[in-house]
Amino acid sequence: MFKIEKHIPLPENLVTGPRALYPFADMAVGDSFWCPNQADSMAAAARKWAIRNESPFRFAARKEGDGSRVWRKS
Repeated sequence: MFKIEKHIPLPENLVTGPRALYPFADMAVGDSFWCPNQADSMAAAARKWAIRNESPFRFAARKEGDGSRVWRKS
């Protein structure tokens, strides 16, 4: 069972707009960055960012070492 708690405020969302966790908005075609995450989670993050920001940018993510690299394709 889950305990229901009352009067707990909802925290501010710190990952939207210009304070995004990843530098997708600052990337030019051909740019890349490495992140210590799985490639599939990075690909999902890039897709969500593009949809949320109505961006025509397209990205690719590939596993690299113990993390993944994300490229801006268009």
